[in-house]
Amino acid sequence: GVRSWPLESSGAFSALIEAADLQKIIESEQHLTRLKDLTDLSLQTPTTAVATSVQKTGASNIIHWLPQGLAQKALLLTPKGERVQEIAAYVEPHQHAAGTVIQLERVGFATYEGLSEDGVQIFVFLHN
Repeated sequence: GVRSWPLESSGAFSALIEAADLQKIIESEQHLTRLKDLTDLSLQTPTTAVATSVQKTGASNIIHWLPQGLAQKALLLTPKGERVQEIAAYVEPHQHAAGTVIQLERVGFATYEGLSEDGVQIFVFLHN
């Protein structure tokens, strides 16, 4: 599918990325990465990066991201031994009905269960 997300008039925006991805960028020599389907970035500080190329260059890893203003709180329920583990996350806006099986990139497949009383989206892990 195709996504359209608004940017501020300056072209600046805030994005959420996984902590593990940020750590890899910080530890790399060149501090380069690519936001999937958007742009290559050069990390300037742990919270600031500059777009360097719309075209993908060979030196950058591709990471998943969400625009901060559109990210919605989610909870993924996964089995851990005989317990249920709750993993806090963020997801992009969607129109899935409860009971829909979806793919969570880099995680696996899950069933969307609906919203909790406090508006958090609930997903139940199915498999990789």
